[in-house]
Amino acid sequence: MLDTLEKQVSDKRAWDHFLKLGLPTKQWEVFRYVRLSDLYSRRYDTAKRVEPSITPKEGKLVFVNGRYAEDLSRPSRGIVALPLCLVDLNLGCNNR
Repeated sequence: MLDTLEKQVSDKRAWDHFLKLGLPTKQWEVFRYVRLSDLYSRRYDTAKRVEPSITPKEGKLVFVNGRYAEDLSRPSRGIVALPLCLVDLNLGCNNR
């Protein structure tokens, strides 16, 4: 099952972290009183990408399922869209 999911993963770091942690067990304090059999008896699939039914116009940032869709977006001139992990917050123009 994990081999099938791994092929669909877009964030390798998150997947590696998941594999390192493993699935929850009763030894984890937060799962001590959770019926894990209910959790593990269900079948889970990864989310499918949903294409928006609109055509973006100039000056639009498009997010699909909460993720920035660069291929569907057309930022206005001078706007740069970056993942937060790439933003250097110490160099912002609002430092006062």
